[in-house]
Amino acid sequence: MTLSGLALAIGILFDQATVTIENIHQHLEPYFYSKIFPKVRGFVKTVNVDRGTWVKKGQIIANIEAPELLSELAEFQAKLVQSESSYAASLAIYNRLFETNKTAGAVAISGLETAKGHILSDEAAVNSAKTV
Repeated sequence: MTLSGLALAIGILFDQATVTIENIHQHLEPYFYSKIFPKVRGFVKTVNVDRGTWVKKGQIIANIEAPELLSELAEFQAKLVQSESSYAASLAIYNRLFETNKTAGAVAISGLETAKGHILSDEAAVNSAKTV
């Protein structure tokens, strides 16, 4: 995921008119002001146009840098890896118990049921981590 392509949500002055990114269809006249609101918090990294420059729909006029967003993404990726690891371990334990259970009386049924419950719980955690 790159943040360099995210358009800024700050006002940039072009010949006395402030350009908006969210409401690109708005007609701007000199000396009129349009507000721009960010979709993410961040810092101005670059401004790609100068005062008086004509801009087109979809043109990136400025970039932001959002370190909090990057750290949040890394945190979610770490949680996904952790959930997948837990799921793999639970599945391995269940498979071992299932194979051992083929010998009559070697494993209690409650042990198999508990292992199956851990698999389902860990699988739900993986699915939850993937949806974020």
